[in-house]
Amino acid sequence: PKAFGVLHCFNADGMLLELSDRFYYGIGGVSTFKNAKRLVEILPKIPKSRLLLETDSPYLTPHPFRGTRNSPTYIPLIAQKIA
Repeated sequence: PKAFGVLHCFNADGMLLELSDRFYYGIGGVSTFKNAKRLVEILPKIPKSRLLLETDSPYLTPHPFRGTRNSPTYIPLIAQKIA
């Protein structure tokens, strides 16, 4: 089905999984945070064809670089975390 939009900086709201065939899910640096266990648990329930990797630059820099300016160069860290 055609997507209606992107859920930017998806934060593991389980209710939004019902929309998995209608939206893309933006996954960023938050997925690497120690307190992102719920997000990491929910990711396998989202079709891979609906996942988008994003940076939310200059904010939400992935672990272990939190506190520095975020950039697209950190996308591989996000991909590795959710793989």
